[in-house]
Amino acid sequence: VISGIQEAVLIYAGVITALPLVDSRRLIIDIGGGSTEIIVGQKHDRLLTESLSIGSVSWRDKFFNNKENESGLLMKQMDLGVAAAKQLFDSISPGIDKANWSEAYASSGTVKMLALICEAHGYGEKQIQLAALYDLKSKIAQSIADGSDLSGLKERRRDLLLAGWCILVGLMESYKVAAIKFSATALREGMLDFMV
Repeated sequence: VISGIQEAVLIYAGVITALPLVDSRRLIIDIGGGSTEIIVGQKHDRLLTESLSIGSVSWRDKFFNNKENESGLLMKQMDLGVAAAKQLFDSISPGIDKANWSEAYASSGTVKMLALICEAHGYGEKQIQLAALYDLKSKIAQSIADGSDLSGLKERRRDLLLAGWCILVGLMESYKVAAIKFSATALREGMLDFMV
């Protein structure tokens, strides 16, 4: 079993395998089931590495485990989930701000799910804009409340949608991220890179 920090090291290595080596600093995140890894790096060097105990499964169980099926109440729970996420992400925001990153990337199934939903609703490919997440909030809540289809959402990930939305909104608000790009490479590619 690897620790959150060790996992973050491998995730960073995996994400940068698919990116050009440029001088700019990058903010890289990975939202897992029980933790979120946050790294700021430049080329092959990590300048900041953090692992926080917030994940799509843990946030689902904390904020969306009461089987609520009314969209207005779900939206209130979404607000609570964002506020709690933001409070946790704010705890390391001074370090993130000091790192002076210029572009943001995110990996994981949760981020892929949200990127696909944003794309299906016309907000651009392989990226997530904070404004798009705000715009889609009521549609997401309504889809979960009544079980209706939501363009871009795969059914097997439906139970993590609200939690994933809360975590990503909280993170983007905390670190002033207007848009984040989806990275298809992450932990697996990092492990392969390490073995090579």
